[in-house]
Amino acid sequence: KNNKAMIAACRNPADCTQILKDMDEVIDPLVQNIQTSMDTFNGSEQERSAIDKAYAGQQKLAISLTALQEAMVPENYSTPVPKEYDD
Repeated sequence: KNNKAMIAACRNPADCTQILKDMDEVIDPLVQNIQTSMDTFNGSEQERSAIDKAYAGQQKLAISLTALQEAMVPENYSTPVPKEYDD
């Protein structure tokens, strides 16, 4: 894990450090729940429970990844839009 490059690319390194820490805390339970869902019988309550937990973990990771990407956009960044496309 080399988070230094990602943290260095952030506007506020402390924010990105926390986001990455939050992501790390979700990854192991997510992997465990995915493995549990594969190790149980199809259609069982155990499989459904593990899949539900995996979906919740995946959602948390997606939210954190979005926050991390947004934190890497330089402050006052704007995308130039050609006049013919400027509505």
